[in-house]
Amino acid sequence: MTSQNPHIGIVLGSTREGRFGEKPANWIHEIAGQRTDLSFELIDLRDHPLPFFAEPMSPAWAPVKNEAAQALG
Repeated sequence: MTSQNPHIGIVLGSTREGRFGEKPANWIHEIAGQRTDLSFELIDLRDHPLPFFAEPMSPAWAPVKNEAAQALG
């Protein structure tokens, strides 16, 4: 029987232009990679089609332009 280390995702949650989240996410991923009892994966939401989050600002503050995002609303 083999044991598998728990796998933890580090989610980069902003897809907006000029986001800051890449810096701390990469820093955390680098430090976490030094552990041998856990495995880590950096998950960037830009790699997934999420039109709701592709707007320059929150729909709470401005109308969305993307048709798919409008359908979600």
